[in-house]
Amino acid sequence: MYTNLDKCVANPIACSQEELQLVENMLSCTIGAFPCKYLGIPLSTRKLRRSEEQFLIDAVAAHIPLWKGHLMNTASRVALTQVTLLAIPVHLSIAVCLSPWAVDRIDKLRRSFIWTGSATVSTGMCHVAWEVVCRPKELGGLGIIDLRRFGQALRLRWDWVRKVDPNRTWIDLPSSSDKATRALFHAATMTVVGDGSSTLFWQDSWIHGCCVDQIAPAVFSVP
Repeated sequence: MYTNLDKCVANPIACSQEELQLVENMLSCTIGAFPCKYLGIPLSTRKLRRSEEQFLIDAVAAHIPLWKGHLMNTASRVALTQVTLLAIPVHLSIAVCLSPWAVDRIDKLRRSFIWTGSATVSTGMCHVAWEVVCRPKELGGLGIIDLRRFGQALRLRWDWVRKVDPNRTWIDLPSSSDKATRALFHAATMTVVGDGSSTLFWQDSWIHGCCVDQIAPAVFSVP
């Protein structure tokens, strides 16, 4: 098996000119810029700007079938929203925490299509509050996925894999989980101590389902 270097791109992060030259000499491939995109996901060491999230909103808008939206009933538009308009933001949410601004813009597009079959809707045309629409059907909603909560659930998987599969090659890289996702992970998991090799004394919930931070916050905050 051989690597086709003509199809490879190296994206150095915070490297000096000498380091860039070394990478280029060693790998003999194209040197790209960073931030960059990989498999359609923008990679960055910081939060995405609105201008960098706009492509996602445009992609969702481009998949709204405005030409036949008015010919479909509400049930058909709900089904199409669940299948088509959800796949695009879910792919990005696996790796990136979308800003509230981006989620609101996508929800506005989904809400407009469900109730009117178009890209815009007035308040009076929305028959049910969006919070109710996003509830499961057994709880009186339409089963539309809540992007904020679903995005957190998707990103929780990385913290879980980091905990249960320490042999992954990326395990030693710094965690990029947002504060809310980390808090949800600690609230939803409990550590059973074995030999103690994989238990974090200060952060894991190993004391009757609680961590040291919860039991003794003053001690935890001491530098």
